[in-house]
Amino acid sequence: SADSTAAGGEAAAAPDSARARRAGPARPGRWARPRWVMLRSLAVPGWGQAYNQAWFKAGAVALVEVGVGARLVDDRRQLDRLNRQVVDARSIGDDARELDLVNTYNRRLDGYLGRQWLFGGVLAYALLDAYVDAHFRNFDIEFRTDPALPGASAPGTQRLDLRWRF
Repeated sequence: SADSTAAGGEAAAAPDSARARRAGPARPGRWARPRWVMLRSLAVPGWGQAYNQAWFKAGAVALVEVGVGARLVDDRRQLDRLNRQVVDARSIGDDARELDLVNTYNRRLDGYLGRQWLFGGVLAYALLDAYVDAHFRNFDIEFRTDPALPGASAPGTQRLDLRWRF
């Protein structure tokens, strides 16, 4: 009778585990959802990548965003300074100095616009990367042979896995 109770207990547990497998993994909490992970990258450079445990990408994204952002701030200050100098040169009638300053201003402006595009591209990459990686955060697939298939290897066989996270 003890054997029948144990068998009955196992039989009762089997449908619950089968139901859990059909239901799939539990939904992530509100703050672990991909859109919130993406918004982390918008709030703090590299935070979304760090949340997804992509440490190299988090560091690279943060470094590039902060570096390009600092250059943008410096460019804006220099453009304002050059603009004031152009106005001053124009007010005293120094045409040669004004032309030289306008050319310098235009070169700096070209670099500033290019860095704005670079910053936008890096930010778009960071947001998209954080969003996609958040979708695959708990995704782990291993290609194993199914013992139910004909010709499948025995359960005691050995195999070698190679994993690389980036």
